[in-house]
Amino acid sequence: GKGDFLALPVPEKQDEVGVLIKTFNKMESDLIARDEELNRKNEELLQSRKLASIGTLASGVAHELNNPLNNIYLAAQILSEEIGHEICPAVVKETVGDISSQTLRVKRIVSDLLEFAREKAPERKRINIIEIIRDVIEQMKASGEIDGMKCDFISEDIIELSADSHLMEQLFINLFTNARDAMEAKGMLNIDVHSQDNDVRIVVSDTGKGIPMSDIPRIFDPFFTTKDRGTGLGLAIVYSIIKKHNGRIDVKSEDGKGTVFTITLPKGS
Repeated sequence: GKGDFLALPVPEKQDEVGVLIKTFNKMESDLIARDEELNRKNEELLQSRKLASIGTLASGVAHELNNPLNNIYLAAQILSEEIGHEICPAVVKETVGDISSQTLRVKRIVSDLLEFAREKAPERKRINIIEIIRDVIEQMKASGEIDGMKCDFISEDIIELSADSHLMEQLFINLFTNARDAMEAKGMLNIDVHSQDNDVRIVVSDTGKGIPMSDIPRIFDPFFTTKDRGTGLGLAIVYSIIKKHNGRIDVKSEDGKGTVFTITLPKGS
């Protein structure tokens, strides 16, 4: 009654009954595949609606916070310059420094919120995705964000696709930052990029602590995080950018051994 059928054994003799059984088994196999695809599409639709509603809220909050944060940061900078020429207790200078650094941290969170809430369609052009990834790795190395990590990047020299270069940059910054946090800034980050017919396939794996099976369905939810640092928006931004480019992302993880993200992006015209 629920559509759960066992495949029938096909007789060696290929008479009408054998042909009928083979046809039945093929229909059952196709039905299972369509059912799995439908479930996947429903999950993606639910995730997209969730992202859209939270994105609207996030955008409003971020815009409201931006101006006061800028004013606080500017005031702290002016105060820091003023007391730099005066003799005052060290605790005052330290406190002003803390105000500046914590304001910058909140400004980064607001920036993440705005990036996540951005509804603008991607500004597509032909880009070399290999160059984008290399640039992101070099930027993160130069800023010390991935100090202590080893990085193995396997790819062809040029793989072109139609995409928004800024969004692609944001995608990989967030994905690599997630890997760094999972490995606590040590371990191996493996990146494998190759063409696959009309798609680009990007496999990013780390040797971090992995993700518990119970958490995997929620990792792309905004603000979901199991880490002490971060906003819980990184992977939500990754998911949103991939969907804007009609791509998909799959995740496999083993608790205590690491995580593998597989991104498939259409090359486009």
